[in-house]
Order: sequence, then structure tokens, then C-alpha cells
Amino acid sequence: MHELSIAQKIIETIEAEAIKNGMAKVRRAKLKIGRMAAFQKEQLEFCLSTYEKNPALEGMTFEITEIPVELVCNSCGKRFVDMRFDDEEFAHDVAHAPALYLPPPCPSCSSEGVSIVGGREMELTSIEGE
Repeated sequence: MHELSIAQKIIETIEAEAIKNGMAKVRRAKLKIGRMAAFQKEQLEFCLSTYEKNPALEGMTFEITEIPVELVCNSCGKRFVDMRFDDEEFAHDVAHAPALYLPPPCPSCSSEGVSIVGGREMELTSIEGE
């Protein structure tokens, strides 16, 4: 399960940040995760909930914002989203072989020179606690 490894990294980061900020109890964590991580939100939330056995994290809630895979055309500057990541099988294949990902051509000028500007994030944006 791919989501379990994502959850482990998130929890390790939350624990480290809580210690760094002197928090004995974390109440809420906000996350941004890009669609290139090919995660299923419900499964990730389930994996994260298994960490509630840690007294410092017990009862913690998560706010997960999914970031679409956004591209920009290097020729005309058009920004657009690669909607193929809505297909979980496609997203899963790319997550396991990112070097094989071929971005679609620009919908405005058909240039194949496009760059990824969003969708790879895996960020803990904030934690709240005491």
C-alpha cells in the first residue's frame, strides 16, 4: 500500500516538528500533496488514523489539500492541468516510473516543450497543538 509509506513520512515529519516547537500534543495538521504521488485520499486518511495510538497525536485531525499536476508551456506561457492524473491507474503508473512520464503538448500552441510547475508537493504546511 503506497499510502502507508506516505503516512509514515508525514507522521515522522509531524513528530519532528512537534518536538522542535515544544508541542506535547498535536491537534491538527495541514498537508499539501501533489497528484503525482498517486495517493488515494481515503486510504491515506485511514493510514494516518492508525497513528492515533501515539499519545502526542491522539485525536489529531488532518486537512489534506490535493494539488493537481500543473504544467506551463515553455513557448507561449500557457498554464494548464494534466487531467490524466484523475485516472488512478495512470497516476499509479507514473508514481512508480516517474522518468517515463511524458507531459501532454500545450493545448494552446501544441508545443511539446512544457515544464511541471505543480503536483509533486508533499508538504506539511502547518501543525496546531499545545
